[in-house]
Amino acid sequence: MSRACLRETMMQWLLQQLQGNQFLMAALVAVAGLALRNLPLRLARSLRNLGTTSLTLQNADQIYAQVDVVMARAAMGHRVQRLSMVEGYDQARDEWDWEFALGEGHHFLWIDGALVIVTRTTNEQGGEGGRSLRRPATLTITTLGRSRAVIAKIIDAARAINRDETHQRIFYWTKGCFVVADRKKRRSLDTVFVPQKIKQRLLTDMTDFLEGRAEYHRRGDPYRRTYAFEGPPGTGKTTLVQTLAAHFDRDVYVINLSGADSDETLQSALNQIDKSGVGLIEDIDASDVTHHRQPFSGELRPSDAYGMRDSSGLTLSGILNALDGAVAREGRIMFVTSNHIAHLDEALVRPGRIDVIEHIGLMQPSEALAMSRHYWPSDPSIDAWFSDRVLPMLPMAPSRLREMLLSRKATLESEHRTHSVPVGPNPTALATFLG
Repeated sequence: MSRACLRETMMQWLLQQLQGNQFLMAALVAVAGLALRNLPLRLARSLRNLGTTSLTLQNADQIYAQVDVVMARAAMGHRVQRLSMVEGYDQARDEWDWEFALGEGHHFLWIDGALVIVTRTTNEQGGEGGRSLRRPATLTITTLGRSRAVIAKIIDAARAINRDETHQRIFYWTKGCFVVADRKKRRSLDTVFVPQKIKQRLLTDMTDFLEGRAEYHRRGDPYRRTYAFEGPPGTGKTTLVQTLAAHFDRDVYVINLSGADSDETLQSALNQIDKSGVGLIEDIDASDVTHHRQPFSGELRPSDAYGMRDSSGLTLSGILNALDGAVAREGRIMFVTSNHIAHLDEALVRPGRIDVIEHIGLMQPSEALAMSRHYWPSDPSIDAWFSDRVLPMLPMAPSRLREMLLSRKATLESEHRTHSVPVGPNPTALATFLG
């Protein structure tokens, strides 16, 4: 029997069954009705997919805040009634300020001659398990047509918000993502008063790393670099990180171990550091799990455990893997600072995990004099003040000398108001220092 004859026979049989079975007929009518009822919805979805282009961002995405500001500024020319607030940076005034932003729901805007539909939704239940303090939010931007041109312009405008050759962005890890904590004027390394040989070593090493990707791959070495700065508080370790990053035109992504509630959170934070930035873990010795482990006594106790957790939920194993594990990203530059690097576990500071360790100590006379002259470049009495007031107190932290220099300014202003004459130079003491 041919296929055509077989189909005709089956149709005749089905019709006979339907004529004699009211229940089967009703079921087929119901199925057909459901299909027809859902047809407009499916057709609308198909038309939407064919006729629109959309971009969806989560508030954990780094560019989310900048896009939010762009949408806020575009929306203010429209009659928007559902509002929220967003913090944006005003380059013209060189300051942060609060601006109106789009609230929950759908908003129809007209941007560059195109209709843009913006949808904001927020999960009121918070993060996974309700543990996150930052409520997950979504921003969806939809344009008519299949061209990405309008969305690309929005992203370019978002990138330009914080792009400024004279400033450096400082990001801070909080509530599951990096946020812009501040924008700082780029500082030259000449304004950091640590021994010149240390600065030169670091500049050479970072340059070699950034230019040596092919050599790392040839050797089969992981292409990442970690630097540790250790020394007393106030010696400029964090400032040195910022100025080194600025020298290579990079932003700084700061991570505080107390802000990571698990090993997975720390790993996520390190992997979200942008390729154009450097990571910074400050005061890594402040976490108990980074200290020397107790010698194994034959009986495993919690204090001996390699996976012992501190109050934040971190383990030493998790920190080690985040810095140098299988999922640590290639090309990453990390800095860690410590006041007491001798307290850190050997596995943490071993070669290959911490590649370069530099001691940033208290200021010696040459750096202290350079800093004093930098603060008072036109003051002929600065050398005499330095020899009388600073030289006998060295070595000291740069933070302490800064206080003295700023106090001197207040003193001189007071003397100027009372027409006092500054004390003359003491050439003997300064000549002794300068040799």
